[in-house]
Amino acid sequence: MQGEAVESFRCRICDNSDDNFRYSALEMMLGTRESFDYIQCGRCGCLQIEEYPGDIGKYYPPDYYAYKDPTPTKKSCKQKIIHLRDRHELGFRSFAGMLLSKYRPNSDLRNISRHGLCPGHKILDVGCGSGSLLIKLRDLGLSNLFGIDPLFEPSNHHNGVSISKSYLSETSGKFDFIMLNHSFEHMPDPAQQFSHLQRLLSRDGVCMVRVPVSSSYAWSHYGINWVQLDAPRHFYLHTPKSIATLAKKSGLELFDIQYDSTYFQFAGSELYSRNISLKESENVAANNYSKKMIQKLQRKAEKLNAMGLGDQAVFYLRQPNTQ
Repeated sequence: MQGEAVESFRCRICDNSDDNFRYSALEMMLGTRESFDYIQCGRCGCLQIEEYPGDIGKYYPPDYYAYKDPTPTKKSCKQKIIHLRDRHELGFRSFAGMLLSKYRPNSDLRNISRHGLCPGHKILDVGCGSGSLLIKLRDLGLSNLFGIDPLFEPSNHHNGVSISKSYLSETSGKFDFIMLNHSFEHMPDPAQQFSHLQRLLSRDGVCMVRVPVSSSYAWSHYGINWVQLDAPRHFYLHTPKSIATLAKKSGLELFDIQYDSTYFQFAGSELYSRNISLKESENVAANNYSKKMIQKLQRKAEKLNAMGLGDQAVFYLRQPNTQ
């Protein structure tokens, strides 16, 4: 993978201007194939878009996956069993839930509850889209659920869930658990966003930031065809070093990292390598890979996660202990 050396760019994360490289990536989710330049910092490794697009909203069409309005459905027998497992993952323990969780875990909910989550905790979902995750958490027994998203206008009222079209800078109060599920990479000025997170996080609270990471096999192997580069929607593709740098600058402490990449890093990137957009492929898995191949790729992803080389990670932050 060959980039172009650039000397005039100063990293927005660590202020480094040495050994930085420029890469040009195409918009391939919608398939417009517009070109956008990214700079990779030679010190912290963060990939960052060189210039923010003038109208980023046009890259989030009405059918963008995060904005699909959640529609409640009557629970089938299978869904009731899944409900038991998911409640167990969140701390509502049961023997049946324990067995189900052991053999078919829900890693997303396990990430959320990893460092303790109580039913009374005040929870903020930053970049919540239509609020589908918050509604799921409500249905599983949690309350005090709040969501913000600067691009989504809530159309429905969901009892027990408050969603507003707003930015972190406009949010006030204190929260026991703040989560950013693949939203932080879409935000400009990461240092300022971390300062807002520090301001909003309660004394004993936990902030969970889940993002794609450029310190991964997928970036080193696929380069600009890495599906999670996702130009231009992803402004920043972080590394553990860049997240730690932001945490230190904002007065937060990075205390845990979990890797949770999936087969999609291979399936999507292989499509891009063949100049096929996600929109053109429609269903990546069903149209391009057998069930057996998906299972093989998922096992490969899990091995990379264990090595710290998966292409997405979950970072846990807290207020430092000053005692």
